[in-house]
Amino acid sequence: MDALKAFTVPVTGALQLMPRPGTDVVGSFYDPDVWARLKAANRDFWFGNGLGALPRADLLKACADWWERLPDAAPSLPQLRARTLPD
Repeated sequence: MDALKAFTVPVTGALQLMPRPGTDVVGSFYDPDVWARLKAANRDFWFGNGLGALPRADLLKACADWWERLPDAAPSLPQLRARTLPD
C-alpha cells in the first residue's frame, strides 16, 4: 500500500485534468501567473469578462510534483486500448 501512496493524486477536481508539465501550449499551467493572465484575457458575452479560476500555488505545485513521480513510459490511451479491447 505504501507504494500506491506515491501515485495518489494530491488534489481533486479540474486540476487533476491538467497535462503533464512541459506539454503546455500557453506557458506552464503550473505557474500561478499564467492563470492570472488567462483570467484577465477571458472574454465572455454571457457571463462577463475577466472570469476564471486562480488555483493556489501550493495546489499547482502538488499537481506538478505528482506528475513528476509518474514514470515517463506510462502507456498512452491508444496503447491501453490495444491491450484491452478486442479487434
